[in-house]
Amino acid sequence: MPNNFETALRQQAIKHYVIPKRRDKLLTVKQLYKHEPFLFMGKLIMPDGKGNIKSTHDPMKVAVDFFTHDNDTLFHMYGFNWVPEEPYYTRARKLLGY
Repeated sequence: MPNNFETALRQQAIKHYVIPKRRDKLLTVKQLYKHEPFLFMGKLIMPDGKGNIKSTHDPMKVAVDFFTHDNDTLFHMYGFNWVPEEPYYTRARKLLGY
């Protein structure tokens, strides 16, 4: 079941969401109108480029798939290419024993 944040974001009920004392975690409308994935609150969010969320993914699962599949397969599975950012990159490598 989605939490309140995901529900509000999917319904475009909010334009900005700020975590208190964490200004670096500001979600802007501009991010939703780009067609590239971004991390927000522990989720990998893929906007559709029209202000809606196309899909959300677990970044750790995508990071593990990054190391176990080729680029074309990843694009076919998720609909986008993404190179894992820290700490997901090193955690996935460690999990797989690389």
